[in-house]
Amino acid sequence: MNSPLFANCLIGLTNCCWGLWGILDKKALDNSLPRNVMLIQYFLALPEIILLIAYMVLTNRTISINAPVAMWTSLGCISSLVAMVAYLLAMSRAEASFVLGITASYPLVMQFFAASFLGETLVGNRLIGAGLIGAGVFAVGHSAGAKIAQKGKQEQVIILVCVILATVGWGIHGLFDKKAVGYASPLMVSLIRCVIDFLTFVVMYFVLRTQKPAPAIGSRRTWMLCGLSAVCMFGGYIAYLKALMFYTASYVIVITGCYPLLMYIFALVFLKEKLNPVRLFGVILVVAGGALVQLTQSQ
Repeated sequence: MNSPLFANCLIGLTNCCWGLWGILDKKALDNSLPRNVMLIQYFLALPEIILLIAYMVLTNRTISINAPVAMWTSLGCISSLVAMVAYLLAMSRAEASFVLGITASYPLVMQFFAASFLGETLVGNRLIGAGLIGAGVFAVGHSAGAKIAQKGKQEQVIILVCVILATVGWGIHGLFDKKAVGYASPLMVSLIRCVIDFLTFVVMYFVLRTQKPAPAIGSRRTWMLCGLSAVCMFGGYIAYLKALMFYTASYVIVITGCYPLLMYIFALVFLKEKLNPVRLFGVILVVAGGALVQLTQSQ
């Protein structure tokens, strides 16, 4: 199927999955250290590898790896790893609404890199839409950000550096994804990514075993939350890669940058958070930015 409706459904699925992913990660961090959560998340690449290979074999798809797709996917994994480490550290030190609100401005970073790195045209309305999304998610996280000021200076610096690294890492990661799907199918890119992620787990595990205390990843609740988080991340990632085949990177990445809007809605429903006027204003900005970007679909 190759229709605008199908592509937009993929983008919507990505937003839903990634919106839930943010909440599940925060809940997992309430029960375990960031490094333990990260180890479990990267270990869960193993069942994803098995599922992907099984699906490709059953559907008679060719499993082949060429140098360009391996290179771009590897670069994407490296930038994603840096972003994930920074993101989990920030989430463990600050409220989820603040961290997700700030890091969700990564489409702004991506816009300028896409113009020079991918040769995409900077569309005025798309830039304005990205700006509205960034302003909206910042406004939503602003009230939580006020609590950061109450922390020590060292803690403030750590949080700030982590948020910046996560934002830039995810912005660059989207560009590498776009390059990768130009050389192989989304399924193949996902398989390579999962293999690299599992190898990353092996390296991290043996490195962390040399440190004290040793990594402890036996909590059932942490495994359950990380497992659900992985399902959401994986499902959203497949839909996201598929959508990249239909539209430009700047369009897809900016639209999927609306996932914090759904995350906040889910937080209201499942975490019983209250929506204050500042956050309501932020939500309106996010919706307006997403709608403006939607109008640039043919540009």
